[in-house]
Amino acid sequence: MTGDLAGAAELLGEALELYRTLGARLGEANALRDLGVVLTKARDFTAATDLLAQSRKLYEEVGDLQGEVEALNSTGGLLVACDEKERALGIYQQALLLACQVRSPLEEAHALEGIARCQVRTGMRTAINSLREAVSIYRRIGAAETPTASEYLTYLEACGRDL
Repeated sequence: MTGDLAGAAELLGEALELYRTLGARLGEANALRDLGVVLTKARDFTAATDLLAQSRKLYEEVGDLQGEVEALNSTGGLLVACDEKERALGIYQQALLLACQVRSPLEEAHALEGIARCQVRTGMRTAINSLREAVSIYRRIGAAETPTASEYLTYLEACGRDL
């Protein structure tokens, strides 16, 4: 949160080793996902890809569907950062289905926002509708993401894009 990506990566690496030593597979999966997110922000896409794939596999093995949807949304973010919009769109759509299945409104909104951002980049007309739905969920649950997503929605609507 402070922008110290190197410090965050170091601490997450330590946490990952502790979880592995303890045999705490869910903690390991969480640390892998979080480290993947940090490395995505640091633009180390190769390492982030590997870590997010490992986290998703562990979530599947321990039966944590909530963790899986979070890993999918994180992978979508990674793919957007790598400018692989079409692949990201498919991942976000998988995340949306799973988020609805596990009844996770925050992850549902994350997936919808990711879908909208991919749709804008690929020129799809439904981007504003997806983003409106995400903003509605964010507002309903009082999510911290509400202002940013709302501003983006206002921007898109004001642009008068042919979406």
